[in-house]
Amino acid sequence: MSYASSLPDAYRSMGNYTARVLKGEKVADLPVLQPTKLELAINLSTARALVLTIPPGVLEIADVLVVNKADRPDTQPTVRDLRNMVALSSAEWKPPIVTTIGTTGEGIDDLVDQLDRHWEWLGTSGERDRRRLARARDEVTALAFGAVRDRLVMADDLAARVVAGDLGPHDAAAELLASAGL
Repeated sequence: MSYASSLPDAYRSMGNYTARVLKGEKVADLPVLQPTKLELAINLSTARALVLTIPPGVLEIADVLVVNKADRPDTQPTVRDLRNMVALSSAEWKPPIVTTIGTTGEGIDDLVDQLDRHWEWLGTSGERDRRRLARARDEVTALAFGAVRDRLVMADDLAARVVAGDLGPHDAAAELLASAGL
């Protein structure tokens, strides 16, 4: 299993940062960004061998399911299980299941076709715009939280009042925000 930020999004952010530096901004003044889009890849054959169960909810958010090493005999049960799980989904887009054989390239054309089909669906359904809006909203929110966090300086006496039980954490948070003008 691998879990990482989206490379295209990371490259886009890197390009934006580079442009800002080239326009004269100091690197030290740029906020640290957290990824807003993550990608997950699961090797179901390995998961099965380790007796791990992948929750159906994880499969429901997939855009395309790829089963590699389709020439191996244990692949068909995996494909069957995936088909059964996808069939239970009530989502508008049901992820296609593509089998591939990486060593020979078999199934790659089908994979590209399915990715193209998904890209087209993203556009016609409006889902691409909804996802972009959600990612932009998450990115702006993360930046705003980072800026607020940087402005907040937790005084030891405020923390000591919480520890002593003189002030509850919610009241302390309200005081801290008020002291920062928020």
